[in-house]
Order: sequence, then structure tokens, then C-alpha cells
Amino acid sequence: MSIDRSYQQTLISQARLKLRDIQASLNERGVKRKPRLMVQSPCGSGKTRVAGMITQSALERGGRVMFLAHRSFLAEQTSLTFKDMKIPHSFMAAGKPFNPNATVHVGMIGSIKSRVAKLRHRPTMILIDEGHRGVAATYRWVSENFPDATIMYLSATPSDRTDGVGLGEVCDDIVLGPQVADLIRLGALSDFKWMRGQPPEDLHNVKMRVGGDDALEKQGDIMSRAKIVGSVVENYKAHFMGKKAIYFFPNIATGKKYAEAFCAAGVPMAWMDKDTPEWERKRIARKIADGELYGFCNAFIAGEGYDLAAQAGKDVTIEVVGLCRLTASFPLLVQMAMRAMRPKADGAPGIIADHVDCYGSFEWLPDDEIEWTLAGAIRKPKEVKPVQCPHCLATAIPIKHKCKHCGEDIREGRPGAATRREIDEVQGHLAEVERAAHEAAKAAATMDRKRAIASLNRAEEIIAYGRAKGYKEGWAKKLIEVKRERGRLVA
Repeated sequence: MSIDRSYQQTLISQARLKLRDIQASLNERGVKRKPRLMVQSPCGSGKTRVAGMITQSALERGGRVMFLAHRSFLAEQTSLTFKDMKIPHSFMAAGKPFNPNATVHVGMIGSIKSRVAKLRHRPTMILIDEGHRGVAATYRWVSENFPDATIMYLSATPSDRTDGVGLGEVCDDIVLGPQVADLIRLGALSDFKWMRGQPPEDLHNVKMRVGGDDALEKQGDIMSRAKIVGSVVENYKAHFMGKKAIYFFPNIATGKKYAEAFCAAGVPMAWMDKDTPEWERKRIARKIADGELYGFCNAFIAGEGYDLAAQAGKDVTIEVVGLCRLTASFPLLVQMAMRAMRPKADGAPGIIADHVDCYGSFEWLPDDEIEWTLAGAIRKPKEVKPVQCPHCLATAIPIKHKCKHCGEDIREGRPGAATRREIDEVQGHLAEVERAAHEAAKAAATMDRKRAIASLNRAEEIIAYGRAKGYKEGWAKKLIEVKRERGRLVA
């Protein structure tokens, strides 16, 4: 049985205090509804168990709770957790038993409209799984039609939506859970190794965008070439053979081709997508737990909230995540990569096999500190155009024509060339991203940003820079005031 961690109770206490503050503010402004709060906590930190603890507390106070998910397997995983916590509940989902008199319902967001009128009592609290989806129309319907229910949105990645819409449109405030680095130190998450690969050159020219189905198809065409399939499969055989793995692909056709290639090479891998029935998903998970399968390939299904152990009904964890698709969504990258970071019985780190260099797009590692907000974006994905430095051979996006690893000018024929050195690579063109190099690159980027801001001395320049970076309007206003006070603003 899972054990409640102290950070989970701390998060609940913080949420309770925040809800009181929000309610007081709403009352003062004459707003007649209950609070809506975003509760952020990292992937794998136990948000479903936190939801169970919140539910138990609400029931003790005579409340009624509704938990909503957007996929059937997430609702099923929640039901299993609630059963483990001895929380009686009914369902609000197709094909599941529905008891209108129950005090707790676990349901599908798409099924609530047709069933809510049948409830004997409306909920006093609503918990929304993967709450970063809360600005979508179906979720807004919930918040608009249940003004007397306290709504708590649960998410690991509440900001940086690629459509630019912020959760501040539906949430009053946010409480933040622990950082990933803290959970690694506590043993609540495993450590990790990020193995960065050099993707096919053609992938650099695929521009990702919101709803970019055509971009995903182009990725699929490129990744489906036989020599690339062999690279991914052979890399697994050479370095991860036997480890439990999930591989993410840009579309169904490409993913199925990879699954076939794995099996043909003697690596038993299954295929899974949104149309895979629930019984089959569970069967695949059990076979992975029993060692009959080494893992599965998928498209669009195993990112948000997927829990292999819950699906299998056994204590089993994902050891390798294979990233074989680009994404313009930072939250999606976080959700995919951190599937490998559930604690391992032997204490081994999770492995992220990044075959398309998602790292080069975001320059992020899972234990980087992130200040999540309710804003639509906290960073902007960069166009993926890395360049190999002729001096240190590192491949990355240059900063002002300079390599962020060695600092040398990447343009041929320039003075100051460093002595060439060999870099360590494993077979299949994957090499571990070293923490020291990562921190150095971040520090260099921070310094460049500070220099750029310091060079701004006109109000229109400051405003334009803030808009280009996606900053709030208040950022430019404050900087203009500071520079004016210090005599550094040119009229």
C-alpha cells in the first residue's frame, strides 16, 4: 500500500489556507461563487492520492465530491486509488455503474452533462484531473454550472500552454508542490539520465505549431525510414535490452511500424493508442510486469497521468522512455519524459532516450527548478535548428554565433579556434547530457538575457522585447519606471 508523504499533507494544508483567502476575497467583492484553485505538483508525486486525502477530508465535513478525468484509464486508475484508500464511490462514465445517491463520483469529463441531472445531491467539491485542460469548453461548462462547488484543478504542468491561454481565466490562484529535485532527494522520484541524440537532419526543418497534424505527419514520414527505425531499435538492444520501456511517436502509422521493427529484431514490444480497449491496455501492462513484453510503443495515450503499476495491478515501473517525436508543447515534454521517474526497487535512475533532441528545443532537464504560474506561457519553444560546433563538436543552438558549450565562434574561418576534442558517444548516437554543461548553458543564457535587458534604453524597445518574450505588460511598465528613476531611459 502506498504511504502518504509529508509533502502531500503540506500541499493540502497550503491549499486549504489559499481557499480561505480566495473565499474571503470573493465575499469582499460580492462574487457569489466558491473558489477555484490550481494545485500543482510534479508528475509521479502522487496527485491522485492527494485527491483521495482531500476527498476524505471533505466527506468528514459532510461534503460530496466529484472527480473528473478526460480519459477512461485515468478514471479507472483513480478508482483503484480510492478503493485502496477505502473511499466508497460510484461512476459517471459510460459502461460503469452509476449510483445517483453516492457521495463520491469518479467520472469522465465528457459524460457529466448527461448524468448530472440524475444526481440526488450536487457536489460541494469538484476535483479535475490534468487541470491544465481547464480552459477547454467542456471544463468551462463545469466551472460555470457548479458555482456552489469548490473546484480544485490538479496538474503537474499548469502553465506554458502552446495556445497562449492562461489558467488564470478559470482559476483564482495557484499553490505549488515540491520541486522535482526535492522529490528525488526524498526518494519519491528516481534520479534520471537524459540520453540526447542527433535526430535526422530533415527533422530540423519541421516547424511545430498548435494543432500541427501536418507537422506530425511529416515527422512520421521522416522517422519511418528503415535506417532510422534500425537506429532506435538497435540502440535499445545495445544499451537497454530487457528494461521496461515506453516509446512515444508522432502518429499511429509510424508508431506501429516501430513496434513491428522491435518485434522483428527480437524485442517483444506491443502497440497502444487511444483506440486500444481498456482490457487490452491492462493485458499489455500485466505482460510487461511479468516480463513477457519489454514495453510498448504509443501515440497520444501514455503521456498525461499514465501509471504502469496501476494498469498492471502489480508493482512495476517504467525504466526507459523513448522520445521519438518533437513537440512545441513544454508541458507535453515534461509529461512524457517523467514517465521514467517513478522510484525503482533497485534505486536505478530512469532513462530518457531522446532520439529527436527535444532537449535542444527546450534545454530542460527534469530536476530544473520551475516557477509554475497561471500564465499561458512561461517560455517560448525555439525553432529547432541546432548546429554542430567545429571546435568542441557539441550540437546545440548557438547564441550570437557562439557555441554555448565552449564559447567559440561557430562560423568557419574565425580566429580563436579551440583544439578539437572527441566527445563520448554511445552506439546509436546517444550521449548523456551532463549536468555541469547544462548548468553552464543556462548560466550563459541568463547572462545574455540580462545583457539584452540592460541594453534597452527606450520605452518602445522595452515594450517590444517584453512582447517578443511573452512577458506580461506589467513587466515592461515596471522596468520602464526603474530605468527612468535611475536616469537610464532615453526619451
